[in-house]
Amino acid sequence: MQGSYLLDPITVCFQNQSVFVRCDSKSLVEPIRTVFLHFSGPEEISRSASPSGVFTVQTLDGEFQLSNENGEILAKTKQLQELQQILKSEVSLALIRATPEYMWLHASAAACDNAAFLLTGISGKGKSTLVTSLCEVGWKFLSDDMLPFD
Repeated sequence: MQGSYLLDPITVCFQNQSVFVRCDSKSLVEPIRTVFLHFSGPEEISRSASPSGVFTVQTLDGEFQLSNENGEILAKTKQLQELQQILKSEVSLALIRATPEYMWLHASAAACDNAAFLLTGISGKGKSTLVTSLCEVGWKFLSDDMLPFD
């Protein structure tokens, strides 16, 4: 099935917005889907609604290629983890652009009882690790990267 887009797109949702991620290989579906496990959105978004973004992942000559709806190549990499990071950033940016009514923070967050803990900071300094640790002791996960404020 490589090279074909007959696979259903992965739909990433936030509020009433959606972004589609298409891929040409069944083996990419789960690794891509896991990147977006914590994104929230409505259970059902109309297929007729225009998505806020469409991204395509192709496997060409042992390399992953990420492009947008205009066919512009955004990244090429041989590393799945790098592809996942770039795709998460691009999808997040598409959703941020589609929801200007929110102020977006680069932050991690968790909740317990009626309180939430919000941690901002630069990448790689332990925000996600701290939130993961809180979740291991019973806190509810809210975000590990981007957080909308209204």
